[in-house]
Amino acid sequence: MEQQAIERLSRQNSTEDIRRVMENARDRSPPVFKAAFRRLVEVSAQGSDDPIAKACWEMVHTVEGVRKELGRPVWRMNRLRPKIEKDGEVAALEYCARNRTEGFDEVLEHELAEFTAEAIILRFPETFTDKNLREIARTRLVEAGVNVEAAVKG
Repeated sequence: MEQQAIERLSRQNSTEDIRRVMENARDRSPPVFKAAFRRLVEVSAQGSDDPIAKACWEMVHTVEGVRKELGRPVWRMNRLRPKIEKDGEVAALEYCARNRTEGFDEVLEHELAEFTAEAIILRFPETFTDKNLREIARTRLVEAGVNVEAAVKG
C-alpha cells in the first residue's frame, strides 16, 4: 500500500494535495511522508527550465520545509533569497558550499543530502568548474557520512 501511495505521489502536482498526504502519513508511514516531502519540494521548485536553477530552488524549499518540520519558526532564507536575486543561483550555490550553513546540517538530519548545495555542485561539474570548490563540496559530504554517489544522483 505504501508503494502505491508513493507511486501516486510521483504524478501529483497539487501542493495542497501533497501536503494532505504528508499530514496523513506523518506518524503512520515514514516512507510515504518522506516521498511526499520530496515531491512537495520538486513541485514547489517548478517553473525553471534551467536544471541548476531548479536544483537551487529545490534546496531552498527543502531547507525551509525541514525547518517547518522541526517545529522552528519558519523563516524564508532571508539572506540566500536576495543573493539569488542579485547574483543568481550559481553564485548562491557556490556561497553555500564555501560557507557551511545551518541548512546543510538540518537537511542532513532528514536524510535529504541530494538537496544540499554540495551535492548540486558535484552533480553539475560542467557549471562548477572550480576544482577547489568541488573538493570542498565532496569533503563536506564525506565528513558528514553521506554516500556521495547516491546524493549526486539525486
